[in-house]
Amino acid sequence: EAGVTPLAALAALEAGVPAADPGIQAAAKYVRDRAFAEAKTYNVALGVMFLDRLGDPADAPYIQFLGARLTANMFASGSWAYTVGDPLADAEAARLRAAFRTVPRAGALHPEVARVLAAVRGRGAGDGDGSNTQFGLVGLWVAARHGVPADDAFALVLRRSLGTQHPDGGWGY
Repeated sequence: EAGVTPLAALAALEAGVPAADPGIQAAAKYVRDRAFAEAKTYNVALGVMFLDRLGDPADAPYIQFLGARLTANMFASGSWAYTVGDPLADAEAARLRAAFRTVPRAGALHPEVARVLAAVRGRGAGDGDGSNTQFGLVGLWVAARHGVPADDAFALVLRRSLGTQHPDGGWGY
């Protein structure tokens, strides 16, 4: 399962399993291989969190790409639904995989990720749900540390959050 793999590997890293462990490396390969086909918000966000925690600088383009999918498929309401777009065609995925062999300097946006973000024409109408929004927000926050521009998205989430907060200070699901 695409979400279980990065979640389990992330938990293993947090528990002290070394990044060089064969199981962790197999999970990293799995996440990288699925990066262009993954379309579920939970799984994309978990892939970002795992690759970030793994700490391999060569994963920056993958983290940025997954973060771009999160920001590009966020609703104008400041929320996410279960999916973040369709999987990429095989030819486009192969082209990006080849392009991602070139790693941008720390904090710089990979040119191919910049192209993906430039193609975003605006956020769709609609409203997602709480748990997908939580995962989308954390995944985007981590991706922003790798150069993905997210200030506009964060402002939308803040506006949504403040507008849905209950008088007691909490939020519903």
